[in-house]
Amino acid sequence: MVKKYLSLVKFSHTIFALPFAMIGLFLGILSNPNPGQMNLNKMTGWKADNALWFIDWKFFLVKFLLVLLCMIFARSAAMGFNRWLDKNFDAKNPRTAIREIPAGIISANHALIFVLLNCIAFITTKPALVLEFSGRTWLFLSLSGIATGLSWLCYFRALQLGDASRVAPVDKLGVVFVIILAAIFLKE
Repeated sequence: MVKKYLSLVKFSHTIFALPFAMIGLFLGILSNPNPGQMNLNKMTGWKADNALWFIDWKFFLVKFLLVLLCMIFARSAAMGFNRWLDKNFDAKNPRTAIREIPAGIISANHALIFVLLNCIAFITTKPALVLEFSGRTWLFLSLSGIATGLSWLCYFRALQLGDASRVAPVDKLGVVFVIILAAIFLKE
């Protein structure tokens, strides 16, 4: 049963993404301004022979575990919700009709319960996280999710209307547009 849900959210992709979460953890630790916590700024470059002895290992391991769990729960909730939301489109597409929900391996209701449980687990691993996000942050996270879903719907419609060998390269221009928009609006 667990294997079905791991397949639903493509857990192997979660494992692949974990190094990026760990990079974020280490960057956060290195830039931590609180010297009572695990501030390694003074030891950047590892010049001190006994630099590892200054690390609060209990603090580090707790943060490591929380980042790991938050990443797993958040990605599982997002992927599960995406699969639940796209179940009707997946059923119509021969390539995606074999996915867990359209194929009947997992019911749509059970997938939604799985999503809700992962949301609860995510919030439980970091209760203050919900309070730490500003309203604007939540707004842009929500808009990002909606835009992602709509872009896939538009992409599938374009594939229905046009030749895949011509649609796919044009779709990849989206990355160029993102870079341009980030430079203009976000100054990045």
